[in-house]
Amino acid sequence: MTTFGQRLRTLRLAAGLSQSELAGEDLSASYVSLMEAGKRTPSSDVIHQLTRRLGCSPAQLMDGGSSEREDRMNCEVSFARLAIEHGEAAEARRRLEQLVSEEDLSRRLYDEIVHLLGVACDRSGDLISAIRVLLPLFERACSGDTHLIVSLLGLRLCGCYQDAGDLIRAVEVGERAIAASREQGLADTDDFLRLCATTMWAYVERGDAAHARVMAEQLLPEAQASGSPAGQASLYWNLGALAAKEGRVSAALKLYEQALGRLSELDNTRDFARLRLSIAGVFLSEDPPRTATAMDLLRRCADDVQDLGGPLERAEWHWEMAVVLLHLGELDEAEKHARDSASLSVGSPVPHADALQVLSDILAARGNSVESFQALLRAQDALGETGPSRKVASEWRKIAERLTAHDSTMAIAAFRQALEAAGVRDRSVANRRQATALRSRRSVPADRP
Repeated sequence: MTTFGQRLRTLRLAAGLSQSELAGEDLSASYVSLMEAGKRTPSSDVIHQLTRRLGCSPAQLMDGGSSEREDRMNCEVSFARLAIEHGEAAEARRRLEQLVSEEDLSRRLYDEIVHLLGVACDRSGDLISAIRVLLPLFERACSGDTHLIVSLLGLRLCGCYQDAGDLIRAVEVGERAIAASREQGLADTDDFLRLCATTMWAYVERGDAAHARVMAEQLLPEAQASGSPAGQASLYWNLGALAAKEGRVSAALKLYEQALGRLSELDNTRDFARLRLSIAGVFLSEDPPRTATAMDLLRRCADDVQDLGGPLERAEWHWEMAVVLLHLGELDEAEKHARDSASLSVGSPVPHADALQVLSDILAARGNSVESFQALLRAQDALGETGPSRKVASEWRKIAERLTAHDSTMAIAAFRQALEAAGVRDRSVANRRQATALRSRRSVPADRP
């Protein structure tokens, strides 16, 4: 059986700490050396200081094993992870919030709990809480101060910022995570390539498609060389989304098929369903929409999206189904799906605005112009606190087009919001104000001597 000093040395080396680093400001390096040599017995206060810095539990340091309490907590963490994977994020979040408040957690276990809590918040649709939980952990991962992988944390945090509409922060986090991952030798992993693909899409959403294409050209050879199906799938997926955004439907579908081929090599049902959602969206974006093909895809991924997807993925499924049913003239079912989409997307401005706009279209088709107009006003409110981006500008443009049937003054105001969100600002205000002031002065006779 190992001695206390041997366990202390083993845990210190595993944590990558020198004796001075483990000692910190409260102890001395010589005292740590004496403890490792078995010549000093630490007090309970010193034990707690050591375990916090080592990222272990008192039981691991004192006895060389885990306590009954730790075994119970590890079981709770495993349960929470399974709950998240099976679409029960709210239950996972409840359990994890209880666990994270426990005292004397080892650093490793604490980090695992916090990470999963951030994922549970994300899957529950609470993006603000997810960012608040994951950001400090990401900061530590960038400096190597956690066993968690920086590329995975960067991927999750970048995605949260994107879903929340903060594309500037999404790009910043993505680029920082990419740099830290390369420094830490993680550039050939699945998570790294998925992080790069997510960051690339943040550039697309921000309006910098040229930079995104350059990133893709640089990354595809890396992905192919790594033999990573997950990494290749992510890149083909986002390249397909870029082609779809630019109206290159044939190219988009070809890239999506390549992504599906890579995903078929993996046991990743959730991403397979999400990709089918994206492909259905491409068919619905055509004029006229290919509703039969889209309907087939939506039916095939329905169970997986509902069971494994987060609120935003379920909201997207209901939104696409509402669009299909609107074009088929099945307005009762279409309205139900549109309202479900709106309910699931509360707190996510762009998806919520999209859901309310299709609801407005359905209500207009039923001849209910008052409720149709009210749905548009709610869509405007949803976008009220978002920052500028091309994605937000596109939403304002769509709202403006619909408002032309209701109120031309409000439509003009919405068009102006679209220009503002796209970064096209009116810089002639001061000139026009001065011209008005001078015109007013000319209408008053000047005093003569």
